[in-house]
Amino acid sequence: MNKQEFWGKAMDELLEQLPEDMRKGTILAMNTVLKCNDIELHGVSLKKGDEDISPNIYLDSFYERFENGESMKELMQEVAGVFKEAKRPEIKPNELPLDYSSIKNKLTFRLLELKRNRMYLVNTPYMPVGNGLALVCDIKLRSGGDGEWRTTITKDMMEKYGYDKRELFFDALSNVRSVDPPIMMDMEQNMFGISHSNVLDIEGPLYERSNMYVLSNASGVLGASALFYPEIQEQISEKIGEGYYVLPSSLHEVIVVPESAGFDTGQLMDMVKDANSSVVAPKDVLSDSVYHFDMGERKIEIMRATPELGSRVSEAGR
Repeated sequence: MNKQEFWGKAMDELLEQLPEDMRKGTILAMNTVLKCNDIELHGVSLKKGDEDISPNIYLDSFYERFENGESMKELMQEVAGVFKEAKRPEIKPNELPLDYSSIKNKLTFRLLELKRNRMYLVNTPYMPVGNGLALVCDIKLRSGGDGEWRTTITKDMMEKYGYDKRELFFDALSNVRSVDPPIMMDMEQNMFGISHSNVLDIEGPLYERSNMYVLSNASGVLGASALFYPEIQEQISEKIGEGYYVLPSSLHEVIVVPESAGFDTGQLMDMVKDANSSVVAPKDVLSDSVYHFDMGERKIEIMRATPELGSRVSEAGR
């Protein structure tokens, strides 16, 4: 059974599994949502008239489980159970004040790779930051114990609310350190629970350096964008006292590797590609590339897989 056939049969079965009080006066609506990395997700929601009265429940993972042998009836019983327990979406953009004065101090970023997001960026204003990467603007609606609530600014929103692109990105760059504070932690110490301190808050250069650091934001959500906060690249270099390499761990964080760590360049590239293909979810992949910040030239560049880079990381880019 292909996906299109599955969606149709799933909708029929789901109607059978929903209780009468949920079916009365409502319809099941199927919709396709384009997410980051040009991933299409297929969701179903309950509607009353033009209004959503339930969250959107994505069925893609249920299709995979069906392909692995689980029964349609049991899968849709599970979806029906989610509908029974779910509440109406707590925050919806069309219910919030989105005039510019209301969102100006809530602007933040997410970092994307251009080639992975060709379709997604058609309706999303973005700012290229070089090396095939780009920033898009999010409105951070709320952050707390129950998670992040944020929405990406689209071209449709810009037209509807009269946003100016230059003003949008200028204010986001001005505010992002306070909206989503950057955090860089010693990867090894953090893994073993030795320290959770933010090395960016330490005065002066680091006296003891690690081979790897994790850079993200305070919430850990879409924190890879911290790499392009104003002056952050130079600040990292000053802390560790040298140039460094950046491994894009995911959309949520990057790994900073000092040049003196002495890793083989090809090994670093393989680490990133292997993680993206086997560990990182497709929706969270940032890039397969490795980047290098040159302390002398004060700029970041993509690393190319050339024979000259087959020696050691500490020798590259010098």
